[in-house]
Formats: sequence, structure tokens, C-alpha cells
Amino acid sequence: MYVSFRWLASLSTLVATAHAAIEAVEVDLIFPRNDTYSPSYDFPLVFAVQNAQHAELLNIYLRYQIRWGDFRNNYTYGWTDLLWANWSSADPYFAFDFFNLNRTEYWRLDWQLRWQSCDEKGLGDGLFTHHHAGRQFFKTDDSAPKDVDVDLVATTADATCPNNLNGVMINVTDTIMQLPPNVLRRDRDTCILTVNSTDSTTSTTPDPCRAVMDEKAVASFTAARREKQCDPLLSANPPEDCPAGNGALHSVVRTVSSFWAAFGVLGFVLL
Repeated sequence: MYVSFRWLASLSTLVATAHAAIEAVEVDLIFPRNDTYSPSYDFPLVFAVQNAQHAELLNIYLRYQIRWGDFRNNYTYGWTDLLWANWSSADPYFAFDFFNLNRTEYWRLDWQLRWQSCDEKGLGDGLFTHHHAGRQFFKTDDSAPKDVDVDLVATTADATCPNNLNGVMINVTDTIMQLPPNVLRRDRDTCILTVNSTDSTTSTTPDPCRAVMDEKAVASFTAARREKQCDPLLSANPPEDCPAGNGALHSVVRTVSSFWAAFGVLGFVLL
């Protein structure tokens, strides 16, 4: 028997009758930027979620490709699923991944954001899936200052970039609605209502440079990078002082040719 989303929503005590309270959750690519960096076996990608405490029900998912050469047939890629993120741990919330870019090259990073919200009209299964795409060019070169790629505090300090296209605002209301069973993962049966930017009284211009990395964020970055460096499945040159038997799998990215891509071979990230 089909149970309509509208009917479930009307029964739920979680449904609010108004959604005047609007919070702007911002998702940004904050590193790399349009700059030249030193090559690295574990070159970082850093995404930030600002106003993170309101992001939990958005089911944020990130996918990215780093391309070189003709920007078509040569690429490496991965993804990060933030369904299980601890959104109360930090604001902004930072997500990291690492790639082997240990040569001089001109790169193009293509990234895609996916999030979900309630369909207030109760169409279909009651859920909207939204998409946003961004792009960043950058270069790695041996002539770049050493370790510039890891100086994230300096990179994110004292800067504004309101015209940067590598960020998106998601206007989240305080209206939570009920979903039919088995629509969402993590045994979750609620979603959040979002509104158009024109309905929001908050700032609607993304500014990735507002996401400043402090010492706590740098510590998280360092730990994530260290885990990757010491994983023999992911690192070409593990440091000699890695803990014995370290094999924790944090993320896997695959370099693929157009041949394998045609068969749908996927890389993945496990958090």
C-alpha cells in the first residue's frame, strides 16, 4: 500500500507550521586556489561547510575529479559522503582528501555537490535532490615555495573572495518533515525544508574565504594527512616513523583512463 508523503507529514509532530527562521549553510572549496604549489604525494583538497550545525539533514555528498593534459582522458577522482559527519564538532566543518600530484603539471579540479531537502508539495517520495558544480584551475611546479601546499592557515587568513564561484549557499529553514520508510540511509526518516535565496534574509553571496582554518582545524588536517601517509594501500612513500601495522583505510582514489571510465569504474572514499 502506498502511503502519501503529504499524509505522513500531516501526522508528524515534527512538522512546523511556519519556517520564518532561515539559516544559510555554505559549502565551499577552500583549497586549492588559483595558484602554483609545490608537487606532493599527498596534495590536499579541502572543503568547508559553514554554519555546520544546520547541515545535518542535508545529506551532503561531494564528488571531484582532477584532470590534466587534455582535461578529458586523464584524471583521478574520489568522493566524500558526509552523511555520518559530526556536525557539532566544529564550525566551519572541514572535509579533506589527498591526491598524488607529485610532478609539475597544470590541473583542473571539477567538483560536484549534492544535497537533499523536503518537497513541501509532497510530490514523488517527498524528497528533492539538488546539485551544484564548481571548477578550479591550479598548477604544481618544483619552482613553487616548498610546503606552500600545507600552509592552510596562511592561505585562509585575512582574505575575502565574494566573487569566487566555488561556493554555494543553502538556505535551511526550521521546518522538518516526515518521509516514507526506506527513502533515506542511516535509518533516517526526516528531511529539512530549504527555500530559494530570494526568500532568505541572510547573506546569499558565498564567500569561501570566510572559512578560516584555526589550530584545531589544522590538527584535524594533519591527522588526516598522517593517516593517509601511513596507509600502505594509499601512500607510495610511507614515512619510516609510521605505527607498525598501520593499514587503516581512509580514502581511495583511482586514476582511470577513458577506457575504464566507459565501463563505469568508480573510485570511492570511506570516512
